[in-house]
Amino acid sequence: MMIRRPFLLLAALALGACAMPTDSSGDVADVRGAWAFTGQQVTPSVQLTGTLTITGQDGDLVTGTLTWEERDALGVSRLDGGPISGRVIERGDVDFDLIRTTGTRRHVARLSADTMEGSWVQIQGGLSGSFRAVRGTR
Repeated sequence: MMIRRPFLLLAALALGACAMPTDSSGDVADVRGAWAFTGQQVTPSVQLTGTLTITGQDGDLVTGTLTWEERDALGVSRLDGGPISGRVIERGDVDFDLIRTTGTRRHVARLSADTMEGSWVQIQGGLSGSFRAVRGTR
């Protein structure tokens, strides 16, 4: 019986030291501010130009808004946008969702200095594309 107690104690300590998926990922980049946002939608082809504004950051969790103008191949444009929420993964990646009535768009990007570049996908409607955001240029 004495052998079990040290094992249980070690197991409890090991579990307590494990980081849960919802825990902060440690030292994270500060991504608050206004970012000039550009992107493309693959099919149908649409160009996106707007502003990503990250107003809140609590550790690795971020909130804000993304607004843009989209322009199709015929030059027809319309405004769109919505709130975002997501997380910064250490100092090199950003993962956030844009919440819209027509479906949620998942954005995943590599962060390098004041630039994030990545891809987005919206399962509802089968939309996808790429984007780039540069901080402080708008």
